[in-house]
Amino acid sequence: MTPTPDSSGSNTSDQKKTSIPRALKGAFESLSEHIDGFQLRDLQLEFARSVHSTLSGSGTLIIEAGTGIGKTLGYLIPLIAYARRNQVRVAISTETRNLQQQILQKDLPLALKALGLSGEEFRAEVCMGASNYLCIRRMHRVGKEIPPDKAEEYERLLEFHAEHSIAMRTEAPVSPQLWSKVGRDSEDCLGRKCMYYDHSPYFLARERWRQAHLLIMNHSLLAAHLESKGQLLPDFRAIVVDEAHGVAETINRSRVLRMGPAELDQLARTGLIQNPELLHSGEGLKKELQHVFRLEPGHRVRIRRGLRLTLLSSFLEACRNTLRMVEDRMDQEEDLFSGEEDRLQSENMLELQFQKNRLMEAMQFFEEISVDEKENHVRWAEGSKAGIDLFSGPVQSGPFIRERLIQSMDATVFCSATLKTGPDFSFIRQGLGLLSGDPSNNSRVAEKSAKDTSDARGTASHSQSSSALDTTAEAYDRGEASAATDALAKTDQASAHRPSHPGVLQERSIPSPFDYPQQAILYLPTSIPDPAQNEQLYNERCASEIQHMLGLTGGGCFVLFTSRKSLKQIHDLLGHYLDEAGFPVISQLDMDAGRAIREFRKDPSSVLFGLASFWQGVDVSGDDLRSVILCRIPFQVPDDPLVEARIESEKESGKVPFLTIQLPHAILRLKQGAGRLIRGERDRGIIAILDPRIRTRSYGKTILESLPPARPVSSRRELESAYRELWESRQVADT
Repeated sequence: MTPTPDSSGSNTSDQKKTSIPRALKGAFESLSEHIDGFQLRDLQLEFARSVHSTLSGSGTLIIEAGTGIGKTLGYLIPLIAYARRNQVRVAISTETRNLQQQILQKDLPLALKALGLSGEEFRAEVCMGASNYLCIRRMHRVGKEIPPDKAEEYERLLEFHAEHSIAMRTEAPVSPQLWSKVGRDSEDCLGRKCMYYDHSPYFLARERWRQAHLLIMNHSLLAAHLESKGQLLPDFRAIVVDEAHGVAETINRSRVLRMGPAELDQLARTGLIQNPELLHSGEGLKKELQHVFRLEPGHRVRIRRGLRLTLLSSFLEACRNTLRMVEDRMDQEEDLFSGEEDRLQSENMLELQFQKNRLMEAMQFFEEISVDEKENHVRWAEGSKAGIDLFSGPVQSGPFIRERLIQSMDATVFCSATLKTGPDFSFIRQGLGLLSGDPSNNSRVAEKSAKDTSDARGTASHSQSSSALDTTAEAYDRGEASAATDALAKTDQASAHRPSHPGVLQERSIPSPFDYPQQAILYLPTSIPDPAQNEQLYNERCASEIQHMLGLTGGGCFVLFTSRKSLKQIHDLLGHYLDEAGFPVISQLDMDAGRAIREFRKDPSSVLFGLASFWQGVDVSGDDLRSVILCRIPFQVPDDPLVEARIESEKESGKVPFLTIQLPHAILRLKQGAGRLIRGERDRGIIAILDPRIRTRSYGKTILESLPPARPVSSRRELESAYRELWESRQVADT
């Protein structure tokens, strides 16, 4: 029944609260027609309603949605409806390329079916960085000088290109070495003046992006888009940032500049102008950097004061001389062509311009690193096999994210299964530049602001939006999904041309629907000593506990570490047992993460020894994964210059950095690691944390309160009994 407006024509918040779920519910109920065994969960609907409210009312939503809620469909359905009605492009950013493809190929088709739409009516595209696309001009140039032993591989590339109009790195049957020579390079691109422009995979992809209603990118490409001031991708008006726990760090790391042997070689050896003076001074500078820092590969040192290098002045002078030579050559090139159009067609001019840019960037880098560190800026040197790499970048990028992303959008949603670190969202909020000290960013005030904004619109749009919402419910009752889609979307119509209100911030936390006490055990053994006091004994006890758990579960285990050193030590201690027991052992010391997970899935008794990439983003549902062992609390490495600089900044602000930075980061990582185990309602298993500090230190309680509420045990006897009960309860549930 259509709600009746009062005499003034205004709408009440109670009417809106009951109407919005009715509009959303029909879309989710229709999913049962397309997903076997689908059951509509109130928690998923609650999540979708929060997203819909933010999209309809402007502002920012930070929402933690526990594993199993179905957040991807939960945000896709309201996001599609918003884009349709407001006739705007929208975007999704997520952690990895695999998740991009999962959204496009698995989740989006279901959302469109639920809304009665086809892929033609609502088009989506996965967006990748430019280097992922084949450059036809570079491919043909490489073909002229391909060595005989690479001829067969090059032929495969030509065949691949003939079969794929948008040829991409992820699909190409060639080595990384060959792709580095044929992938698109922004510094070697003629754009519209290229003879292959009309057939360029990259520009064909960009045209498809422009025709799309939804862009699906990863956080790295989002970071590049923000750095370009919104010029890299077509304009979009709202974005859902999925797996948002890592987006601030990804953006900040992308803004760090590097200058090392590879960059110095490129500066001196590439380009039309070859200046022996620049090559000679660059070689001297590389040697002096090695002499000054004397760092082994992987070792780092902070550069707090201005870097004083004897040979730097001669290197900068060589850069200036080369720059003058480049500019002189550019003047000569201009004289060779009669018109602007012809001049732009010159590949020489393109190469000269990029050489000029590289020289200016190098000069600016070394001039900045020659003075003392500035506020919110950090520099460091790091050893590598080739020599010394210098780095320079921001300490944190919160204000940058707020200005370039949040304030430029009509609506922004940040979601993940792990965003809270204790009782609130202060850690993630700080990383996004939404500081609690700013009243406009305070969630309590913002919730009121959102209500006021919504009520203000209610007077003008009540009759239209209320009837639209009821039409939605009636349309679904008749099975008319497309009519329901339009009705749902009409709730956004009144705000189609609204001003942006980036300060309106709402925060929500929706728990997982999984029954963790019945599905998972949290094992915290008491027999393990503090690794800081006796690392050898710690490793031996860890190995003993791992051996016991593998025997109990029959493998099917992730053993996750925070360092390669720790992985190797414990792996070596278990080597004899693993060989005798016959477990297939997969180690990230021997292969990359992609191959490791493929190998793990081949055998249900596999044991995987993993590093950082396995703490998040890996989904092994079902009985293949029966235990996740987290060897240490994943605190950040304290000698990381970025971490060190953030700690100093917090201290200067009168805060306790362990509580504001180090502990929250560790909690997020630990929640991610523990979250690898239970991915479905039938999953059962053990989460083990082999770090005694979780029991002996005062902060352990905070960590435990943040983890899923699994059944806690502390002895092997309790563990064995609880593990049997897990599977007995599963058998009962299945009957």
